[in-house]
Amino acid sequence: MSTVRYYSTDWCGYCKTEFPQVKQIANKLGYKVERVNVEQCPLKLKGKCDSIDAVPMVEVNGKIMSVPEFVKLNT
Repeated sequence: MSTVRYYSTDWCGYCKTEFPQVKQIANKLGYKVERVNVEQCPLKLKGKCDSIDAVPMVEVNGKIMSVPEFVKLNT
């Protein structure tokens, strides 16, 4: 099963409200979801986290996109 990465922070209210929708869509599309806090980014994702300039963002198959762009994949 492929993974969708959800880039967010602990302090972002929008990130918290959008996560359930992203998780639901990802599951529907057959992805598992990995939540990544960009402020405590794992070393293996450091380059990706450094490229994130706004949160929340979603990564699907190596492509980073906004939540609205991800939602469009479901339509």
